[in-house]
Amino acid sequence: MKFIFQMARREMRSSWRRLLFFFLCIGIGVGSIVALRSTIQNINRAMASEARTLLTADVQIDSTREWKPETRAIIERAAQTLPIRARTETIESNTMVRPADLAREGALMVELKGIEPPYPLYGEFKLADGRQFDHSLLSNNGAVVAPLLLERLQLKVGDKIKIGESTFEIRGQFEREPGGGSGFRLGPRVFIERGAVEATGLVGFGSRARRRILLQVQEGVLETVVQSLRNELKGQLVTVNSYRDSQENLSEQFSRTENYLSLTGLIVLVLGGVGVSSVTRVFIEQKKKTIAVLKCIGGTGRKIISAYLAQVITLGFLGSILGIVLAKGALLLVKSYLAESLPPNMSFELSLGAVAQGLGLGLLISILFAALPLLRIRHIKPNMLLRDDAGNDVRRRFDLTRWVTALMMTLGLLLVASWQAGSIRVGLFFLAGLGVAAAALYVTAILIVRLVSRVRHIRSFAVRQAVNSLYRPGNQTRVIIMAVGLGVFVVMAIQSLQTNLLNEIDITRRTNLPNMFLIDIQS
Repeated sequence: MKFIFQMARREMRSSWRRLLFFFLCIGIGVGSIVALRSTIQNINRAMASEARTLLTADVQIDSTREWKPETRAIIERAAQTLPIRARTETIESNTMVRPADLAREGALMVELKGIEPPYPLYGEFKLADGRQFDHSLLSNNGAVVAPLLLERLQLKVGDKIKIGESTFEIRGQFEREPGGGSGFRLGPRVFIERGAVEATGLVGFGSRARRRILLQVQEGVLETVVQSLRNELKGQLVTVNSYRDSQENLSEQFSRTENYLSLTGLIVLVLGGVGVSSVTRVFIEQKKKTIAVLKCIGGTGRKIISAYLAQVITLGFLGSILGIVLAKGALLLVKSYLAESLPPNMSFELSLGAVAQGLGLGLLISILFAALPLLRIRHIKPNMLLRDDAGNDVRRRFDLTRWVTALMMTLGLLLVASWQAGSIRVGLFFLAGLGVAAAALYVTAILIVRLVSRVRHIRSFAVRQAVNSLYRPGNQTRVIIMAVGLGVFVVMAIQSLQTNLLNEIDITRRTNLPNMFLIDIQS
Protein backbone atom coordinates (compact mmCIF):
# COMPACT_ATOMS: atom_id res chain seq x y z
CA MET A 1 0.00 0.00 0.00
CA LYS A 2 2.88 2.37 0.75
CA PHE A 3 4.26 1.85 -2.77
CA ILE A 4 0.85 2.55 -4.29
CA PHE A 5 0.30 5.83 -2.45
CA GLN A 6 3.87 7.04 -2.97
CA MET A 7 3.69 6.36 -6.69
CA ALA A 8 0.29 8.06 -7.00
CA ARG A 9 1.60 11.12 -5.15
CA ARG A 10 4.73 11.37 -7.32
CA GLU A 11 2.78 10.94 -10.57
CA MET A 12 0.32 13.66 -9.58
CA ARG A 13 3.13 16.01 -8.60
CA SER A 14 5.01 15.52 -11.86
CA SER A 15 2.01 15.41 -14.23
CA TRP A 16 -0.50 17.80 -12.66
CA ARG A 17 -0.67 19.98 -15.79
CA ARG A 18 -1.72 17.02 -17.93
CA LEU A 19 -4.36 16.01 -15.37
CA LEU A 20 -5.82 19.49 -14.99
CA PHE A 21 -8.45 18.77 -17.66
CA PHE A 22 -9.50 15.65 -15.71
CA PHE A 23 -9.91 17.84 -12.64
CA LEU A 24 -12.02 20.44 -14.48
CA CYS A 25 -14.30 17.88 -16.17
CA ILE A 26 -15.38 16.46 -12.84
CA GLY A 27 -15.62 19.89 -11.20
CA ILE A 28 -17.99 21.36 -13.79
CA GLY A 29 -20.22 18.28 -13.83
CA VAL A 30 -20.48 18.03 -10.05
CA GLY A 31 -21.00 21.79 -9.77
CA SER A 32 -23.99 21.68 -12.14
CA ILE A 33 -25.68 18.86 -10.20
CA VAL A 34 -25.07 20.39 -6.75
CA ALA A 35 -26.19 23.86 -7.88
CA LEU A 36 -29.38 22.60 -9.57
CA ARG A 37 -30.38 20.28 -6.72
CA SER A 38 -29.62 22.89 -4.03
CA THR A 39 -31.64 25.57 -5.84
CA ILE A 40 -34.71 23.36 -6.31
CA GLN A 41 -34.53 22.04 -2.74
CA ASN A 42 -34.24 25.57 -1.36
CA ILE A 43 -37.24 26.69 -3.41
CA ASN A 44 -39.15 23.62 -2.24
CA ARG A 45 -38.43 24.38 1.42
CA ALA A 46 -39.38 28.03 0.95
CA MET A 47 -42.67 27.12 -0.73
CA ALA A 48 -43.42 24.41 1.83
CA SER A 49 -42.99 26.91 4.64
CA GLU A 50 -45.49 29.13 2.82
CA ALA A 51 -48.08 26.34 2.49
CA ARG A 52 -49.83 27.37 5.71
CA THR A 53 -49.91 30.99 4.55
CA LEU A 54 -51.33 29.98 1.16
CA LEU A 55 -54.15 28.10 2.90
CA THR A 56 -54.46 30.90 5.53
CA ALA A 57 -55.18 28.21 8.14
CA ASP A 58 -54.02 24.92 9.62
CA VAL A 59 -57.22 23.11 8.68
CA GLN A 60 -59.86 24.00 6.11
CA ILE A 61 -63.40 22.60 5.98
CA ASP A 62 -64.78 23.19 2.50
CA SER A 63 -68.26 22.91 0.96
CA THR A 64 -70.01 24.14 -2.20
CA ARG A 65 -73.41 24.01 -0.48
CA GLU A 66 -75.02 25.81 2.43
CA TRP A 67 -74.03 24.39 5.78
CA LYS A 68 -76.58 21.88 7.02
CA PRO A 69 -77.66 22.16 10.68
CA GLU A 70 -76.23 18.70 11.45
CA THR A 71 -72.92 19.62 9.79
CA ARG A 72 -72.65 22.81 11.84
CA ALA A 73 -73.52 20.87 14.98
CA ILE A 74 -70.65 18.45 14.36
CA ILE A 75 -68.22 21.31 13.73
CA GLU A 76 -69.37 23.18 16.84
CA ARG A 77 -68.94 20.06 18.94
CA ALA A 78 -65.49 19.49 17.49
CA ALA A 79 -64.52 23.10 18.21
CA GLN A 80 -65.30 22.53 21.89
CA THR A 81 -63.59 19.16 22.26
CA LEU A 82 -60.56 19.44 19.93
CA PRO A 83 -57.50 21.64 20.63
CA ILE A 84 -58.58 24.47 18.26
CA ARG A 85 -57.11 27.91 18.96
CA ALA A 86 -59.08 30.08 16.54
CA ARG A 87 -61.80 29.77 13.93
CA THR A 88 -63.23 31.92 11.15
CA GLU A 89 -65.53 31.52 8.15
CA THR A 90 -65.34 32.73 4.56
CA ILE A 91 -67.55 32.55 1.50
CA GLU A 92 -66.35 32.97 -2.09
CA SER A 93 -68.14 33.39 -5.38
CA ASN A 94 -67.39 34.56 -8.91
CA THR A 95 -69.63 37.44 -9.94
CA MET A 96 -69.81 40.69 -11.89
CA VAL A 97 -69.05 44.16 -10.50
CA ARG A 98 -70.08 47.43 -12.10
CA PRO A 99 -69.94 51.08 -11.02
CA ALA A 100 -72.92 52.18 -8.97
CA ASP A 101 -73.00 55.44 -10.91
CA LEU A 102 -75.11 54.74 -14.00
CA ALA A 103 -73.17 57.39 -15.90
CA ARG A 104 -70.09 55.19 -15.76
CA GLU A 105 -69.84 52.30 -18.17
CA GLY A 106 -68.13 48.97 -17.74
CA ALA A 107 -68.39 45.72 -15.83
CA LEU A 108 -65.80 43.27 -14.61
CA MET A 109 -65.83 39.68 -13.41
CA VAL A 110 -64.32 39.41 -9.93
CA GLU A 111 -63.76 36.86 -7.21
CA LEU A 112 -65.91 38.00 -4.31
CA LYS A 113 -64.79 36.90 -0.86
CA GLY A 114 -66.77 37.48 2.31
CA ILE A 115 -64.74 37.33 5.52
CA GLU A 116 -65.17 37.87 9.25
CA PRO A 117 -62.80 38.39 12.19
CA PRO A 118 -60.23 37.04 12.96
CA TYR A 119 -59.45 36.45 9.26
CA PRO A 120 -56.66 35.88 8.30
CA LEU A 121 -55.42 33.25 10.73
CA TYR A 122 -52.07 33.21 8.88
CA GLY A 123 -50.51 35.50 6.33
CA GLU A 124 -50.22 39.22 5.82
CA PHE A 125 -53.11 41.43 4.71
CA LYS A 126 -51.52 44.74 3.71
CA LEU A 127 -53.11 47.79 2.10
CA ALA A 128 -51.56 49.80 -0.71
CA ASP A 129 -50.81 52.73 1.62
CA GLY A 130 -48.74 50.47 3.90
CA ARG A 131 -51.37 49.99 6.63
CA GLN A 132 -52.46 46.60 7.89
CA PHE A 133 -55.99 45.53 7.05
CA ASP A 134 -58.70 46.39 9.61
CA HIS A 135 -62.12 44.70 9.58
CA SER A 136 -63.76 48.06 10.30
CA LEU A 137 -63.14 48.94 6.64
CA LEU A 138 -65.80 46.38 5.66
CA SER A 139 -68.52 47.44 8.10
CA ASN A 140 -71.72 48.96 6.69
CA ASN A 141 -71.15 47.71 3.15
CA GLY A 142 -67.50 48.60 2.78
CA ALA A 143 -65.18 46.87 0.32
CA VAL A 144 -61.44 46.42 -0.12
CA VAL A 145 -60.48 45.67 -3.70
CA ALA A 146 -57.50 44.72 -5.85
CA PRO A 147 -55.77 47.59 -7.69
CA LEU A 148 -56.65 45.97 -11.02
CA LEU A 149 -60.36 46.57 -10.44
CA LEU A 150 -59.81 50.31 -9.94
CA GLU A 151 -57.68 50.43 -13.06
CA ARG A 152 -60.09 48.49 -15.27
CA LEU A 153 -63.25 50.32 -14.18
CA GLN A 154 -61.48 53.70 -13.77
CA LEU A 155 -62.55 54.03 -10.14
CA LYS A 156 -60.85 55.32 -7.01
CA VAL A 157 -61.10 54.80 -3.26
CA GLY A 158 -64.39 56.37 -2.10
CA ASP A 159 -66.37 55.41 -5.21
CA LYS A 160 -69.24 52.94 -5.03
CA ILE A 161 -69.75 49.68 -6.88
CA LYS A 162 -72.74 47.46 -7.46
CA ILE A 163 -72.53 43.77 -6.56
CA GLY A 164 -75.73 41.86 -7.17
CA GLU A 165 -78.53 43.81 -5.48
CA SER A 166 -76.26 45.68 -3.02
CA THR A 167 -74.09 48.79 -3.25
CA PHE A 168 -70.66 48.92 -1.62
CA GLU A 169 -68.22 51.73 -0.99
CA ILE A 170 -64.56 51.15 -1.92
CA ARG A 171 -62.61 51.95 1.26
CA GLY A 172 -59.19 50.68 0.30
CA GLN A 173 -57.08 48.70 -2.10
CA PHE A 174 -54.79 45.94 -0.94
CA GLU A 175 -51.20 45.37 -1.93
CA ARG A 176 -50.84 41.89 -0.43
CA GLU A 177 -53.55 39.42 0.53
CA PRO A 178 -53.33 36.12 2.43
CA GLY A 179 -53.09 33.17 0.07
CA GLY A 180 -52.91 35.53 -2.88
CA GLY A 181 -50.46 33.42 -4.84
CA SER A 182 -52.54 30.24 -5.01
CA GLY A 183 -54.76 29.04 -7.81
CA PHE A 184 -56.18 30.32 -11.11
CA ARG A 185 -58.44 33.36 -10.97
CA LEU A 186 -61.16 34.64 -13.26
CA GLY A 187 -60.79 38.22 -12.02
CA PRO A 188 -59.43 40.50 -9.30
CA ARG A 189 -60.36 39.87 -5.67
CA VAL A 190 -62.97 41.94 -3.78
CA PHE A 191 -63.32 41.60 0.02
CA ILE A 192 -66.58 42.39 1.84
CA GLU A 193 -68.21 41.20 5.09
CA ARG A 194 -69.37 37.60 5.09
CA GLY A 195 -72.86 38.60 6.13
CA ALA A 196 -73.03 41.14 3.31
CA VAL A 197 -72.47 38.41 0.72
CA GLU A 198 -75.80 36.86 1.66
CA ALA A 199 -77.51 40.24 1.12
CA THR A 200 -76.28 40.48 -2.49
CA GLY A 201 -78.54 37.60 -3.52
CA LEU A 202 -75.69 35.81 -5.26
CA VAL A 203 -75.36 32.78 -3.00
CA GLY A 204 -78.82 31.30 -3.11
CA PHE A 205 -79.90 27.99 -4.62
CA GLY A 206 -77.87 27.07 -7.70
CA SER A 207 -75.00 29.42 -7.00
CA ARG A 208 -71.37 28.33 -7.21
CA ALA A 209 -70.44 29.91 -3.88
CA ARG A 210 -67.81 28.08 -1.87
CA ARG A 211 -68.05 28.15 1.90
CA ARG A 212 -65.06 27.52 4.11
CA ILE A 213 -64.44 27.18 7.83
CA LEU A 214 -60.81 27.87 8.70
CA LEU A 215 -59.22 26.51 11.87
CA GLN A 216 -56.01 27.24 13.74
CA VAL A 217 -54.94 24.30 15.92
CA GLN A 218 -52.31 23.72 18.55
CA GLU A 219 -48.86 22.51 17.53
CA GLY A 220 -48.36 18.77 17.27
CA VAL A 221 -52.03 17.76 16.99
CA LEU A 222 -52.75 18.64 13.36
CA GLU A 223 -53.10 15.07 12.10
CA THR A 224 -55.32 14.15 15.06
CA VAL A 225 -57.68 17.07 14.40
CA VAL A 226 -57.86 16.38 10.65
CA GLN A 227 -58.54 12.67 11.11
CA SER A 228 -61.16 13.32 13.80
CA LEU A 229 -62.99 15.86 11.61
CA ARG A 230 -62.89 13.57 8.58
CA ASN A 231 -64.39 10.72 10.60
CA GLU A 232 -67.10 12.94 12.10
CA LEU A 233 -68.01 14.62 8.78
CA LYS A 234 -68.01 11.48 6.65
CA GLY A 235 -70.97 11.55 4.26
CA GLN A 236 -71.66 15.27 4.82
CA LEU A 237 -70.53 16.43 1.31
CA VAL A 238 -67.67 18.46 2.74
CA THR A 239 -63.89 18.10 2.46
CA VAL A 240 -61.34 18.52 5.23
CA ASN A 241 -57.81 19.52 4.23
CA SER A 242 -54.71 20.67 6.07
CA TYR A 243 -51.88 22.86 4.88
CA ARG A 244 -49.70 19.76 4.76
CA ASP A 245 -51.83 18.34 1.95
CA SER A 246 -50.93 21.23 -0.33
CA GLN A 247 -47.35 21.08 0.97
CA GLU A 248 -47.10 17.44 -0.11
CA ASN A 249 -48.42 18.29 -3.59
CA LEU A 250 -45.86 21.08 -3.93
CA SER A 251 -43.08 18.79 -2.72
CA GLU A 252 -44.03 16.14 -5.27
CA GLN A 253 -43.93 18.65 -8.14
CA PHE A 254 -40.60 20.06 -7.01
CA SER A 255 -39.17 16.54 -6.61
CA ARG A 256 -40.02 15.81 -10.25
CA THR A 257 -38.42 19.07 -11.31
CA GLU A 258 -35.35 18.32 -9.21
CA ASN A 259 -34.96 14.85 -10.73
CA TYR A 260 -35.32 16.22 -14.27
CA LEU A 261 -32.74 18.94 -13.71
CA SER A 262 -30.45 16.43 -12.00
CA LEU A 263 -30.54 14.29 -15.15
CA THR A 264 -29.56 17.39 -17.11
CA GLY A 265 -26.65 17.90 -14.73
CA LEU A 266 -25.80 14.20 -15.01
CA ILE A 267 -25.42 14.59 -18.78
CA VAL A 268 -22.89 17.35 -18.13
CA LEU A 269 -21.08 15.03 -15.72
CA VAL A 270 -21.18 12.15 -18.24
CA LEU A 271 -19.66 14.45 -20.85
CA GLY A 272 -17.00 15.22 -18.27
CA GLY A 273 -16.59 11.46 -17.84
CA VAL A 274 -15.90 11.14 -21.55
CA GLY A 275 -13.17 13.72 -21.07
CA VAL A 276 -11.88 11.77 -18.06
CA SER A 277 -11.68 8.60 -20.15
CA SER A 278 -9.83 10.41 -22.92
CA VAL A 279 -7.37 12.06 -20.53
CA THR A 280 -6.70 8.77 -18.76
CA ARG A 281 -6.09 6.92 -22.03
CA VAL A 282 -3.68 9.57 -23.30
CA PHE A 283 -1.95 9.67 -19.91
CA ILE A 284 -1.42 5.88 -19.91
CA GLU A 285 -0.10 6.04 -23.48
CA GLN A 286 2.43 8.66 -22.41
CA LYS A 287 3.47 6.61 -19.39
CA LYS A 288 3.98 3.30 -21.20
CA LYS A 289 7.73 3.34 -20.84
CA THR A 290 7.53 4.28 -17.17
CA ILE A 291 5.12 1.40 -16.58
CA ALA A 292 7.41 -0.96 -18.48
CA VAL A 293 10.35 0.09 -16.27
CA LEU A 294 8.26 -0.51 -13.14
CA LYS A 295 7.42 -4.00 -14.36
CA CYS A 296 11.12 -4.65 -15.02
CA ILE A 297 11.97 -3.96 -11.39
CA GLY A 298 9.19 -6.15 -9.99
CA GLY A 299 6.04 -4.03 -10.11
CA THR A 300 2.95 -6.14 -10.86
CA GLY A 301 0.14 -4.99 -13.11
CA ARG A 302 -2.29 -5.05 -10.17
CA LYS A 303 -0.12 -2.75 -8.05
CA ILE A 304 0.46 -0.30 -10.89
CA ILE A 305 -3.28 -0.20 -11.74
CA SER A 306 -4.01 0.36 -8.05
CA ALA A 307 -1.57 3.27 -7.96
CA TYR A 308 -3.17 4.96 -10.95
CA LEU A 309 -6.65 4.18 -9.59
CA ALA A 310 -5.70 5.92 -6.34
CA GLN A 311 -4.63 8.87 -8.45
CA VAL A 312 -8.00 8.85 -10.26
CA ILE A 313 -9.92 8.73 -6.96
CA THR A 314 -7.87 11.62 -5.56
CA LEU A 315 -8.46 13.72 -8.67
CA GLY A 316 -12.15 12.82 -8.64
CA PHE A 317 -12.46 13.88 -5.01
CA LEU A 318 -10.60 17.16 -5.57
CA GLY A 319 -12.62 17.81 -8.72
CA SER A 320 -15.82 17.25 -6.73
CA ILE A 321 -14.65 19.76 -4.12
CA LEU A 322 -14.06 22.24 -6.94
CA GLY A 323 -17.58 21.50 -8.20
CA ILE A 324 -19.04 22.29 -4.77
CA VAL A 325 -17.17 25.61 -4.75
CA LEU A 326 -18.51 26.38 -8.25
CA ALA A 327 -22.04 25.48 -7.11
CA LYS A 328 -21.78 27.91 -4.20
CA GLY A 329 -20.67 30.62 -6.63
CA ALA A 330 -23.64 29.82 -8.89
CA LEU A 331 -26.06 30.19 -5.96
CA LEU A 332 -24.54 33.56 -5.11
CA LEU A 333 -25.11 34.65 -8.72
CA VAL A 334 -28.73 33.47 -8.50
CA LYS A 335 -29.13 35.49 -5.30
CA SER A 336 -27.65 38.59 -6.93
CA TYR A 337 -29.64 38.53 -10.18
CA LEU A 338 -32.80 36.44 -9.62
CA ALA A 339 -33.70 37.01 -5.94
CA GLU A 340 -36.69 39.22 -6.83
CA SER A 341 -38.27 36.41 -8.86
CA LEU A 342 -37.88 33.82 -6.10
CA PRO A 343 -39.69 33.35 -2.76
CA PRO A 344 -38.64 36.05 -0.28
CA ASN A 345 -37.73 33.58 2.46
CA MET A 346 -35.63 31.37 0.21
CA SER A 347 -32.19 30.29 1.39
CA PHE A 348 -29.21 30.31 -0.94
CA GLU A 349 -27.10 27.81 0.98
CA LEU A 350 -25.88 24.51 -0.41
CA SER A 351 -28.01 21.52 0.49
CA LEU A 352 -26.10 18.86 2.43
CA GLY A 353 -27.90 16.14 0.51
CA ALA A 354 -26.93 17.71 -2.82
CA VAL A 355 -23.33 18.09 -1.67
CA ALA A 356 -23.17 14.41 -0.63
CA GLN A 357 -24.67 13.34 -3.96
CA GLY A 358 -22.21 15.54 -5.85
CA LEU A 359 -19.23 14.01 -4.04
CA GLY A 360 -20.51 10.49 -4.60
CA LEU A 361 -21.27 11.08 -8.28
CA GLY A 362 -17.90 12.74 -8.89
CA LEU A 363 -16.06 9.72 -7.48
CA LEU A 364 -18.30 7.19 -9.26
CA ILE A 365 -17.99 8.84 -12.67
CA SER A 366 -14.22 9.19 -12.24
CA ILE A 367 -13.84 5.48 -11.45
CA LEU A 368 -16.32 4.25 -14.08
CA PHE A 369 -14.85 6.19 -16.99
CA ALA A 370 -11.21 5.66 -16.01
CA ALA A 371 -11.58 1.90 -15.49
CA LEU A 372 -11.31 0.79 -19.13
CA PRO A 373 -8.25 2.95 -19.97
CA LEU A 374 -6.50 1.73 -16.80
CA LEU A 375 -6.90 -1.90 -17.91
CA ARG A 376 -4.51 -1.14 -20.79
CA ILE A 377 -1.71 -1.26 -18.19
CA ARG A 378 -2.04 -5.08 -18.08
CA HIS A 379 -0.87 -5.36 -21.71
CA ILE A 380 2.21 -3.17 -21.31
CA LYS A 381 5.16 -5.59 -21.15
CA PRO A 382 8.77 -4.95 -20.10
CA ASN A 383 9.87 -5.52 -23.71
CA MET A 384 8.03 -2.29 -24.55
CA LEU A 385 11.39 -0.66 -23.86
CA LEU A 386 12.80 -2.55 -26.88
CA ARG A 387 9.79 -2.64 -29.20
CA ASP A 388 6.99 -0.02 -29.28
CA ASP A 389 4.48 -2.37 -30.86
CA ALA A 390 4.83 -5.03 -28.17
CA GLY A 391 1.53 -6.15 -26.78
CA ASN A 392 -0.62 -4.93 -29.70
CA ASP A 393 -1.46 -8.48 -30.71
CA VAL A 394 -2.61 -9.26 -27.17
CA ARG A 395 -5.10 -6.37 -27.18
CA ARG A 396 -6.79 -7.78 -30.27
CA ARG A 397 -7.74 -11.00 -28.45
CA PHE A 398 -11.01 -11.46 -26.60
CA ASP A 399 -10.52 -9.86 -23.16
CA LEU A 400 -13.04 -11.18 -20.62
CA THR A 401 -11.89 -8.76 -17.92
CA ARG A 402 -12.39 -5.81 -20.24
CA TRP A 403 -15.91 -6.92 -21.19
CA VAL A 404 -16.87 -7.54 -17.56
CA THR A 405 -15.55 -4.08 -16.66
CA ALA A 406 -17.55 -2.52 -19.51
CA LEU A 407 -20.67 -4.32 -18.26
CA MET A 408 -20.05 -3.10 -14.71
CA MET A 409 -19.53 0.42 -16.05
CA THR A 410 -22.90 0.27 -17.87
CA LEU A 411 -24.68 -1.04 -14.76
CA GLY A 412 -23.01 1.68 -12.70
CA LEU A 413 -24.26 4.37 -15.09
CA LEU A 414 -27.73 2.83 -14.95
CA LEU A 415 -27.74 2.96 -11.15
CA VAL A 416 -26.48 6.56 -11.17
CA ALA A 417 -29.13 7.64 -13.71
CA SER A 418 -31.89 5.83 -11.77
CA TRP A 419 -30.66 7.43 -8.55
CA GLN A 420 -30.84 10.90 -10.09
CA ALA A 421 -34.18 10.29 -11.81
CA GLY A 422 -35.77 8.63 -8.79
CA SER A 423 -36.95 5.76 -11.02
CA ILE A 424 -35.24 2.70 -12.52
CA ARG A 425 -37.55 2.88 -15.54
CA VAL A 426 -36.71 6.53 -16.25
CA GLY A 427 -33.02 5.81 -15.65
CA LEU A 428 -33.15 2.92 -18.14
CA PHE A 429 -34.80 5.05 -20.82
CA PHE A 430 -32.37 7.88 -20.13
CA LEU A 431 -29.31 5.65 -20.43
CA ALA A 432 -30.67 3.92 -23.54
CA GLY A 433 -31.36 7.25 -25.24
CA LEU A 434 -27.94 8.57 -24.29
CA GLY A 435 -26.32 5.37 -25.56
CA VAL A 436 -28.15 5.53 -28.91
CA ALA A 437 -27.16 9.18 -29.39
CA ALA A 438 -23.52 8.47 -28.44
CA ALA A 439 -23.37 5.43 -30.73
CA ALA A 440 -24.81 7.39 -33.66
CA LEU A 441 -22.28 10.16 -33.12
CA TYR A 442 -19.41 7.70 -32.79
CA VAL A 443 -20.35 5.92 -36.02
CA THR A 444 -20.58 9.30 -37.72
CA ALA A 445 -17.10 10.14 -36.39
CA ILE A 446 -15.72 6.88 -37.84
CA LEU A 447 -17.20 7.71 -41.23
CA ILE A 448 -15.75 11.21 -41.07
CA VAL A 449 -12.29 9.87 -40.22
CA ARG A 450 -12.43 7.38 -43.13
CA LEU A 451 -13.59 10.11 -45.48
CA VAL A 452 -10.83 12.46 -44.34
CA SER A 453 -8.20 9.72 -44.71
CA ARG A 454 -8.94 9.63 -48.46
CA VAL A 455 -8.08 13.30 -48.87
CA ARG A 456 -4.49 13.20 -50.10
CA HIS A 457 -3.65 16.03 -52.44
CA ILE A 458 -3.75 19.29 -50.50
CA ARG A 459 -1.26 21.94 -51.48
CA SER A 460 -1.27 23.85 -48.18
CA PHE A 461 1.20 22.25 -45.77
CA ALA A 462 -0.66 23.46 -42.65
CA VAL A 463 -4.04 22.20 -43.89
CA ARG A 464 -2.52 18.89 -45.05
CA GLN A 465 -0.93 18.28 -41.63
CA ALA A 466 -4.14 19.24 -39.84
CA VAL A 467 -6.19 16.83 -41.95
CA ASN A 468 -3.65 14.03 -41.57
CA SER A 469 -3.65 14.47 -37.78
CA LEU A 470 -7.34 13.61 -37.73
CA TYR A 471 -6.65 9.95 -38.57
CA ARG A 472 -3.07 9.34 -37.48
CA PRO A 473 -2.42 6.87 -34.61
CA GLY A 474 -3.26 8.28 -31.18
CA ASN A 475 -5.82 10.77 -32.54
CA GLN A 476 -8.81 11.82 -30.43
CA THR A 477 -11.10 12.65 -33.36
CA ARG A 478 -13.81 10.10 -32.60
CA VAL A 479 -14.04 10.95 -28.91
CA ILE A 480 -14.04 14.70 -29.54
CA ILE A 481 -16.76 14.48 -32.21
CA MET A 482 -18.88 12.30 -29.93
CA ALA A 483 -18.43 14.58 -26.89
CA VAL A 484 -19.08 17.81 -28.80
CA GLY A 485 -22.03 16.23 -30.61
CA LEU A 486 -23.57 15.08 -27.33
CA GLY A 487 -23.12 18.55 -25.88
CA VAL A 488 -24.85 20.20 -28.84
CA PHE A 489 -27.56 17.51 -28.71
CA VAL A 490 -28.26 18.21 -25.03
CA VAL A 491 -28.32 22.01 -25.48
CA MET A 492 -30.71 21.79 -28.44
CA ALA A 493 -32.96 19.27 -26.69
CA ILE A 494 -33.27 21.40 -23.55
CA GLN A 495 -33.80 24.56 -25.60
CA SER A 496 -36.52 22.89 -27.68
CA LEU A 497 -38.25 21.54 -24.58
CA GLN A 498 -38.14 24.96 -22.93
CA THR A 499 -39.55 26.66 -26.03
CA ASN A 500 -42.38 24.13 -26.35
CA LEU A 501 -43.31 24.43 -22.67
CA LEU A 502 -43.32 28.23 -22.83
CA ASN A 503 -45.46 28.17 -25.97
CA GLU A 504 -47.95 25.91 -24.21
CA ILE A 505 -48.07 28.06 -21.08
CA ASP A 506 -47.80 31.57 -22.51
CA ILE A 507 -51.26 32.25 -23.95
CA THR A 508 -50.24 35.76 -25.03
CA ARG A 509 -48.26 34.19 -27.90
CA ARG A 510 -51.37 32.60 -29.36
CA THR A 511 -53.04 34.82 -31.95
CA ASN A 512 -56.13 32.66 -32.44
CA LEU A 513 -57.51 32.95 -28.91
CA PRO A 514 -60.61 35.05 -28.13
CA ASN A 515 -60.16 38.23 -26.12
CA MET A 516 -63.48 37.88 -24.26
CA PHE A 517 -65.13 34.95 -22.49
CA LEU A 518 -68.86 34.92 -21.75
CA ILE A 519 -69.55 32.55 -18.85
CA ASP A 520 -72.90 31.19 -17.64
CA ILE A 521 -75.11 33.34 -19.89
CA GLN A 522 -78.76 32.62 -18.99
CA SER A 523 -81.58 32.43 -21.50
